[in-house]
Amino acid sequence: EHLEDACYRVATSDQRRAREILEPKAPVAPTGAYLHLFLPEGEDPSALREALQSSGLEVHEFARIVPSLEDVFIDLVRKAEASHA
Repeated sequence: EHLEDACYRVATSDQRRAREILEPKAPVAPTGAYLHLFLPEGEDPSALREALQSSGLEVHEFARIVPSLEDVFIDLVRKAEASHA
């Protein structure tokens, strides 16, 4: 249950387009029907939600969640890759 970043579950009318919009701004991982978005603890996600809406997407869900074991693993791999780049 420990993750340095806050994890958000995102569902929109077009998940592929949402991922294209979010990825340049923050790490995103597709998980089934949802996207999981990782933001530094304390960072306000409202600008990202607004970016989705201003692109014409319907945002069905944008909620902070308790990260799963898979989310923690993805975050660790992502950070390890970034430190080697």
